[in-house]
Amino acid sequence: MTILHAPTLGTDPIKGWAIHPVHLATVYVNDEYFLALRYKNSISNAEWHGKETEQRINEFEKNLGPFPHKNMTLSSAYDLSQWALEMKQEKYHKIFTHAFIGMWAAFEAGLENTVATIIQRDKVSAEGCAKQFKAGRYPIEQWPWSSEICMEIAQKLDSRAKDQIQNGGVDIFGRVTTIFKWMALEISTDDKFINTLAEANKVRNTVLHRYGVISQNDAKDIPNLKPYIGNVMPIDEHNFFAYYEAIHGTLTLIAKSIFNSRLLNKS
Repeated sequence: MTILHAPTLGTDPIKGWAIHPVHLATVYVNDEYFLALRYKNSISNAEWHGKETEQRINEFEKNLGPFPHKNMTLSSAYDLSQWALEMKQEKYHKIFTHAFIGMWAAFEAGLENTVATIIQRDKVSAEGCAKQFKAGRYPIEQWPWSSEICMEIAQKLDSRAKDQIQNGGVDIFGRVTTIFKWMALEISTDDKFINTLAEANKVRNTVLHRYGVISQNDAKDIPNLKPYIGNVMPIDEHNFFAYYEAIHGTLTLIAKSIFNSRLLNKS
């Protein structure tokens, strides 16, 4: 979930300061998505690497004589082809899992950076968020706060939202909309994202903490996971795209919320 050279965005970081971090997160999410598809295509092409290498070596030996290190070269080429075939048989689960984790990391970073940016620049948002903590913890009289304090607040708000909504441990979309309500920003609800985003978050937790193995409690929270209790749920292209669509769609709803808000007129 890193890019060595900072991406160039179409959003002006000055005039579009509030929406800029959302756009940046979307770029990182898209990068992970397309990276996975390119890896998949590259690995698929490697399926024939062994046979093609052997053909090239045979052609070489017809014209130029013995090929140096022939056995080692063929062994390496066929090993790669065998690995590519195994990846294909698993429907590229490992590739999609890696990309999904990177995609989710970009999503979380985008949420935190967006919230931190807004509460540093908008007093209404800062006041609403400060009220979620003990009185005096983040005195509004000392606003505007430093970027470090704003990021600290942004990182703590998720747990506050988790405690304040029904089924907060599962409903991550609800947690996001709650945080934005504290900033006096309304995010439109899209039912098709709510369940998929919850499932994606649950799967992400299992990958990070239990090597992807689904527990009884996971299946209780997310019924779609029930067939995989005691096993790893395969992440194939179908559910990888569903998770991407939910993450990307949520970021789009956040961008629309900001675009239609009072924040547009702030410089």
